[in-house]
Amino acid sequence: DVLKTSARTVLFAAASYTGISALGYIGLVYYVSYATRVLGLPLPTVLAPLLAAAVVFAASVVACARWSDRIGRRRIMLWGNAALVVWSAAFFPLLDTRSIPIIWMTLSVMLALQGAYIGTQPAVFADLFPASIRYSGASLSNTLGTIIGGAPAPFIAAALYDMWGASTAVGVDITVMG
Repeated sequence: DVLKTSARTVLFAAASYTGISALGYIGLVYYVSYATRVLGLPLPTVLAPLLAAAVVFAASVVACARWSDRIGRRRIMLWGNAALVVWSAAFFPLLDTRSIPIIWMTLSVMLALQGAYIGTQPAVFADLFPASIRYSGASLSNTLGTIIGGAPAPFIAAALYDMWGASTAVGVDITVMG
C-alpha cells in the first residue's frame, strides 16, 4: 500500500536520510578503523571520545526535538544539515591533527549536529504519510536511507582512502553526502 500510494514520498524521505546515515556510519564505524589504523591511536583513546560524543548526541536529539516544537521541525532539520555539511568538510582535517582534545571536540560537534536531524526526523517522517500507512512509510524510508547511504559508507571511505592515500577524498565524500 505504501508503494502504491506514496512511493515518491518514500523515495524523497529515504533520500533525505542517506546523508545523515552515511555521516553517522562514518563517525561511528569508519572513525574507529581510521583512528587506529591510519592515525595510530590506541583503541581506548579512540573509543573514549566516541562514548563522550554519544552522550552529546543523546542530549542533542532531545534538545533539538524540543526546540523544533517551538521554532519548527523543518527549520531545525535544515539548519542542522547545513551546519553538518560545513562540519563534514572540517571533520578529517581535524581528526588528522591527532590531538586528543580536538578529536573529542570534532566527534562531539559532528554528533551534536546529527542530533538536529535525528531529533526532528520521526515527527517529520510521520507527517509525510497518512495514518493508515504512517508506520510502514516512515520505516521503509528510514531503512532505505540507511541501506543506500549508511551501510556502504565505511566501505566507500576505506576504498577512497586506499585509492588516494589521504583523508581528503573521504572528506569530500562525506561533505557531498551531507
